[in-house]
Amino acid sequence: KIASLTVLAFYILLIGLPLTGVMAYYLQIFWIGEIHEWGKPFLLGLIALHVAAALWHHFYKRNDVLRRMLKPIRSGDTGPGDLS
Repeated sequence: KIASLTVLAFYILLIGLPLTGVMAYYLQIFWIGEIHEWGKPFLLGLIALHVAAALWHHFYKRNDVLRRMLKPIRSGDTGPGDLS
């Protein structure tokens, strides 16, 4: 559930930050600029959480999550089961 919430938060920030930035700059809606500025520390925090979770999975749980993130999927692969 935590992973799903962080993915949702990433999507909201990665779509919302450019939109609020454009609205604040071009439409001169200054209060939206404040929302835009608050998004940066949240995005940096999510990135740090993502890196920490990947390292935790790799070193503590000793599963292949980090390897799956680093290894590109070949064109003939059908999914995570093909990563070997």
